Amino acid sequence: VVLFLFGVGASIMRLFSNFRNNYLAYKQDLIVLCWFFGPLIAIILLHSIVYDGWRQLYFVYPALIYLSLVGLETLLISFSKDFSIKANLVFKWCLGSFIVLNLIGVLWFMVRNHPYQNLYFNLLAGGQENARNNFEMDYWGLTFRQGLNYILAHDNDKLIPVSFTGGSEDNILILEPKFKSRFIVISEENADDAKYVLSNYRWQQYEILPWDNEYYSIMVDGAKVMTVFKLH
Repeated sequence: VVLFLFGVGASIMRLFSNFRNNYLAYKQDLIVLCWFFGPLIAIILLHSIVYDGWRQLYFVYPALIYLSLVGLETLLISFSKDFSIKANLVFKWCLGSFIVLNLIGVLWFMVRNHPYQNLYFNLLAGGQENARNNFEMDYWGLTFRQGLNYILAHDNDKLIPVSFTGGSEDNILILEPKFKSRFIVISEENADDAKYVLSNYRWQQYEILPWDNEYYSIMVDGAKVMTVFKLH
């Protein structure tokens, strides 16, 4: 984020400080700035619907990376001009260490929470525990497989009525055929007729679900992302 902000500032300054002379040399900066901010501004002004996060805007990531690299280049050039060689080396070492440690932190989260590494939120979002109140977590329902397997391992009934909140019967399709046949899917409207209800807390349903008899839950860094409720 810091490098990105430096990059945005540096791109604007070197482009518009003398636009007539600098346009040809830095026109790619103008293109990338429009590439990144144009869609975001359009969505805000037009009140466009963005479904489940911002997967419709993934195409702006290369622009974000470009601007971050501009920020990194700007910092390195500034220090090389204004400070001694020794201070410049120390700065490069500190900056490199910061970037590596940040990448290690993200990698460690991915390893520790596999296969739910897609639920990562950084500190600006408040981490997983706070982000769950402002963002969708497992809206794809990937955690349902683990919940269904837990039911299969601990319930000996030949037919098991289950219902989903935030999911559907399609979540059962990932199971092997011999296991899929054991489940009877009850609609969400008639969830009380099911033996188990699985919820991924879609639409931040943490406080409004009517069941409190938790049978099994999946946690990701302190945030509850899926719960199996046993009703009968």
